[in-house]
Amino acid sequence: MVSQNNNSSRSQIVSLSRSSRKYKIALAVLSVALLSTLVCIAYMIMVGKESKEQINSNGGSKSVAISSAAKTDKPQMKEICGTNEKLCIKYPDNWKAEAEDAVHSVGDQSNGVYHADKITLTHSNGLKLAFASGLSSLGGACTEEDNNLSVEIVRKDMTNLKGYQAYVPAEYSTYTNDSAFALGVIVPNTDGTKFTPEIGLSTANKLINNNQAKVCDVKMLGVINAKNTNITTKSSGSPDHGQLFIGTKEFSGYTASFQNKSYNTREEARKAFEGEDYKQAYEIIRSVYYK
Repeated sequence: MVSQNNNSSRSQIVSLSRSSRKYKIALAVLSVALLSTLVCIAYMIMVGKESKEQINSNGGSKSVAISSAAKTDKPQMKEICGTNEKLCIKYPDNWKAEAEDAVHSVGDQSNGVYHADKITLTHSNGLKLAFASGLSSLGGACTEEDNNLSVEIVRKDMTNLKGYQAYVPAEYSTYTNDSAFALGVIVPNTDGTKFTPEIGLSTANKLINNNQAKVCDVKMLGVINAKNTNITTKSSGSPDHGQLFIGTKEFSGYTASFQNKSYNTREEARKAFEGEDYKQAYEIIRSVYYK
């Protein structure tokens, strides 16, 4: 009887041992299956991501790539200020700035000399923009052709430069705006066969309040009253700040000598304002400020 009980116990132990091994084997198989599934999922995610990036690089994320490149390629801003006039110009780094001290005589050489500013900015495409202070004794007559040729004013914006009515007698205040405006115009040559886009500052209401003008009206485009450059004669000793010029044309005797491109038609000249160089030139002039 005892022997039968012992045999029964051994059978139960063997049975339990076999069941335990089966359980462990099943658990191991399940673990391997689960691990394989996870590896498979991870692989599919990786393949899907690479596929998506490949698709985006050819089409879907093109705008994202362009946006990123635009941020990277956007020109950095620089600044240059006139030593005498204290007028500051901010410009993108795809422009080159050259500055020099300009020395002018006061009337007759015996009256002495004064120092002024002379700055030239050049876009990488070749467009030039000039700034000069110390202008004085300006004048000049207009010809009959100047009064017959029409100038188109294509753009105008008020700048932060103000206080210009204080420089003129009260009876002339209606002709002068208290603020300086940036203007973009198309100027024909003397026989009307070429057209030049020009940008400059003005306080003349005749230009600011109209969309058309005559060549005579824009001969002084870019010229406004200066505020800081000192022009003093020995005889009177009274201070005079003269005028300043900033624009995309040469102002003989004060700026560097240059000639920007002219076009065969008004339409071509108008389209030039859509180019990066003219857009940036306009913003440079529009955003000048005093220290």
